[in-house]
Order: sequence, then structure tokens, then C-alpha cells
Amino acid sequence: MPTWTEITRAVFGAWRLARFDSGGMNYFDLSIRGFWRSFGAAVVVLPVYIYFVAVNFHGTDASTAWFVIVKALNYGAAWAVFPILMVGLARILSLTENYVPFIVASNWASVLQVLLFIPVNTFAAFGGLESGGVALFYLLTLTMVLVYQWFVARTALQTTRAIAGGLVAVDLVLGLFVAGVFDRLV
Repeated sequence: MPTWTEITRAVFGAWRLARFDSGGMNYFDLSIRGFWRSFGAAVVVLPVYIYFVAVNFHGTDASTAWFVIVKALNYGAAWAVFPILMVGLARILSLTENYVPFIVASNWASVLQVLLFIPVNTFAAFGGLESGGVALFYLLTLTMVLVYQWFVARTALQTTRAIAGGLVAVDLVLGLFVAGVFDRLV
């Protein structure tokens, strides 16, 4: 688990990237050690994920224990599947030298992305906006996150706009697929 200093430095780097400042990359530990420690972002984000699951829980036929197990497995898979797939994609796209910086930056960028969805999930769960308003709010938030992910991919991988966009699309579709597989289990 990264130290508090490492976390704050990395989140600051993610913030700089969110402002379309490529200098944000200078705040990440881009070593192999930093790669593994960047998965500590999953621990940082976990309380927000638990909140999302709790406020959007509308009952299920499954037992509470099974529901919690499935959601925990979903969370772990969501953090692992794309980095694993990206190993092969990086080779195919000749981006292996920037794979580690990309995963590090993407992991820490997730902290800010999740924070953006707190208001959307809260409004959706507690009826703060009419359904059309929530949908529009969600779409705007998702668009901001996808543009942010695109900038992170383009900057960290030092690649073209098209390749960065394609990788963001792959990540999105893969995330929806993983969530769909686990949702069927409850």
C-alpha cells in the first residue's frame, strides 16, 4: 500500500492531468514498484465503491453474503482485466515502453473519476433530479471522464489521438462487459 505522501503526490499528478497538463506525469512513481503500488488507488476508491453499491442497492433474490462476494469480485476484476489485456495491446501497438506509465497514471486518475460520479449516483439514488436530469447529468459526467481518460492515455502512452481513443473505447466496453457478467450472478 502506498504511503499517504505517495497517494497525495499521485492524486495531485492526476489532478494536473485532469487540467490537461502533461506535467502531471512527473508526480507519479513510474517504476515497476510504482506500478504495483498504483493499484493502491483501488483501496483509496473502495469506500466510494461501497457507497455506490449501497445507495444503488434495490434488493435481490440473492443472499446478502452472495451479493457482497459478487460485488467484491466485480471490483477486483474491474481493476485487473484492462491492465492484463493492455499487456497484449501494448505489444500489438508497439507501446510496451510506456505501458507502466500508462497503467500508473490510469490507476491514479481513477480516484478523480470516481469522485466525479458521487453527485450523479447520489442524485440517482435519492431522486434529487428527475430521471431525465439524472440521465443528462450522468452523460455529461461520463463524457468528462472519457475525455480525461483519453488525455491520460495519449499523454502516458505518447501515442496518437486515434489509438488513445480506441484504448478508451476498449476499456469502456470491457468494463461494461465485466459488470454485466457479475450483475448476472446476483
